[in-house]
Amino acid sequence: MNKLIVILVLTGLNFCCGIYSFNDASIPPEVKTIKINVFKNNALLVNPIINTMAANELISKIRNQTRLFIVNNSNADYEISGTINGYTVSTTNINNNQVVKNQLTLDITYSFINHIESQIPNIKSADFPLSINQEFEATQTLSAVENDLLSTMIPQITTQAFNKIFSSW
Repeated sequence: MNKLIVILVLTGLNFCCGIYSFNDASIPPEVKTIKINVFKNNALLVNPIINTMAANELISKIRNQTRLFIVNNSNADYEISGTINGYTVSTTNINNNQVVKNQLTLDITYSFINHIESQIPNIKSADFPLSINQEFEATQTLSAVENDLLSTMIPQITTQAFNKIFSSW
């Protein structure tokens, strides 16, 4: 019940006063453009499409949830790069000396650069190392479940990165 009241109050403030937005990230008005670089893949186990999937997911999230224009030139106000540092499979559950569950782990470091830091010094350039994992049955091979796992993991880690970069709380 308390959660419902909080949601109703925030929604009312949003419509009445325009001081809170559910659709836009916390981005200063001076920032107009962003460049998303191709992600590097430095993982020992390489899936050749992860870097493209991760970059495209971030581009889509920025397009859908911000007012920023995505550019491909060096004049962007903000710039984000990514490096896939880890893509590993490990055993997470053993029962009666048999592997029951495996886990796919994806490690990505997002690098955020504020090219107009002199205008907005409170938003600093930074690196954000993030990790996400998903279990799967040991009776299945990675290649059999990989696409399904990634279709869940990539949006989740992208949301984590987006919130780290664009949320001021």
